[in-house]
Amino acid sequence: MKISLWRGFALSLATGAGLFCGTQTCEAQYAPGGYVRNYGYTTGYGGGYGGYGGGMTQQMGAGIGTGAAATGLGNAAVDAGQYQIEHQQANMLQLQAYQEYLKTLGMQHDYYLQQQQQQQNEVQMKEAAARQQVEAYKRDMSNKAAPHRLSEDQFDQKNNMIHWPMVLRDSMFDEDRYTLDQLFHQRTPDNSGADSDNCAAVEKACDSMLKDVGKDINNLNIDQFITAKHFITSLAYEAKFKEQQ
Repeated sequence: MKISLWRGFALSLATGAGLFCGTQTCEAQYAPGGYVRNYGYTTGYGGGYGGYGGGMTQQMGAGIGTGAAATGLGNAAVDAGQYQIEHQQANMLQLQAYQEYLKTLGMQHDYYLQQQQQQQNEVQMKEAAARQQVEAYKRDMSNKAAPHRLSEDQFDQKNNMIHWPMVLRDSMFDEDRYTLDQLFHQRTPDNSGADSDNCAAVEKACDSMLKDVGKDINNLNIDQFITAKHFITSLAYEAKFKEQQ
């Protein structure tokens, strides 16, 4: 009697709580809503009692994968758009920098041309001033070297006496001075002036004296050379005028 009671109690517990039952019996008893091997107790609606993940279908997984892919593509599109914006901004900044460079380069080029023009103008002004000085010097030298009538300090017309400058009083010009002194003492109203024998002889003697001055040019400075040449050519020029009675 006691044994039968205990068997009934155990069977009752096994049936109510699912304990002490075999695996096949429990799976059959609780499927679809009940205990499933390796899953535990289920609700009968495709979901796991403990993890809730066992009931996902193939369509649901594909949907989640598609959504994830779409999200990835969207993020990639956003990244690509951001890259395009940043790339365009970089191009704009580079273009602005290049334009500034060209502007600066142009300003530098204009400044360089301005400086070059200013320097060229200064050089031209200096060259013009130098040419004017040279021309003035040439005119002065030409005036000094050009023959003219001898002054009273250079020639005593009443006595036909030549007053020689110091540069022509050197001993190397003694013979030339003597010849010209004699020719001027011999001048008469009939034998003087242009086309006269006296004038021709004076011109010949002056040419000889000029050659002697040229021989001594290394020993003469520019002022001495100009003075000597000017005085000799002036003697020849003076011989072209007739002796006054």
